[in-house]
Amino acid sequence: MSTWNVHVAEVDGDVVLYVGGELDMATWPAMEEALTAVCSCPGEVVVVDVSCLTFMDCGGLGLLVVADERLKAEGRRVVLAAHASVAMRAIREREGLELLGEQLNEALSSRDVIGQAKGILMERLHVTPEDAFDILRTSSQQLNLKLREIAERLTETGELVDGTAPD
Repeated sequence: MSTWNVHVAEVDGDVVLYVGGELDMATWPAMEEALTAVCSCPGEVVVVDVSCLTFMDCGGLGLLVVADERLKAEGRRVVLAAHASVAMRAIREREGLELLGEQLNEALSSRDVIGQAKGILMERLHVTPEDAFDILRTSSQQLNLKLREIAERLTETGELVDGTAPD
């Protein structure tokens, strides 16, 4: 029988529970206590590093499932890892990709509304696409508002933010 050990550490702002030895009926209480402690810590992710675990019975697996269900109810999650550093890097990469996806969606949405606003100005003022964009840009700079906000207002109300309607 190998020696049971468990310790908690913070890695890059997330909680990591390192477990080693055998996780069986004799060590469930210690594991349950450790999981309860780390589940009460802040953070979106609790990483359980099992790289030094030599045995885990179905009861130990059940403890991890219960902890995961508890965290999922709070919008969080448990991540099992053979090595915490690998898991943490994968989590950071995923978070970065999710942020990039959100930014791309916002950019596409902005592009659409700016194109619509340019079309309105081109039709009403009989100007080129470049001139229409210059009008939006100038209005944005003068009013210290994002160009997207100027374009949204124009597409929603038919008026530039300064209150004038395009002719």
